[in-house]
Amino acid sequence: MAVQATSQSAKGADLEIGEHPHFEIHWQRIQMALFTIMLLLVAAGLAGLFGSGPLSASTAAIKGAPFSIEYPRFARARATTRIVIHPVGAPGGEVPIEIDRALVEALKIESIAPTPIFSGSSDKGNVYLVALAPKAKSPIVFQAQPEQPGRAKGIITVGGASHPVDTIVWP
Repeated sequence: MAVQATSQSAKGADLEIGEHPHFEIHWQRIQMALFTIMLLLVAAGLAGLFGSGPLSASTAAIKGAPFSIEYPRFARARATTRIVIHPVGAPGGEVPIEIDRALVEALKIESIAPTPIFSGSSDKGNVYLVALAPKAKSPIVFQAQPEQPGRAKGIITVGGASHPVDTIVWP
């Protein structure tokens, strides 16, 4: 039921203004919910959920090998991203790196630095052989460009030790 209130205008005429307290309470709740959603989206963006930020990349030591790996948790389709393998006191020599087929197909490797001395494919995925100097500190960088939105999930094996990689690709 609408409650009628009267008000005097500047000319002295009476105006009838309808009040709807139930509608106003409902509308205030909708506004508060929308405002909260906007704040959460801004906070997620600043944290790195949609691009660069503190949550956007993951770095982990590869168990059983003197390397660590840095890869994106979140990436954009058709935008270049990087997977970086850091030597941590590696003895040097030739280092075999295998990226499983599902990850290669999802991320589309574009370039590798330093250039591998051998690259080929196996039944599991792509294999690269990279020469490292003893106690090298320069990382091995894979430039990739995801083609499709979705989940890019697979395993990277460095020097015989494996590490899972899981990246969400946004449109």
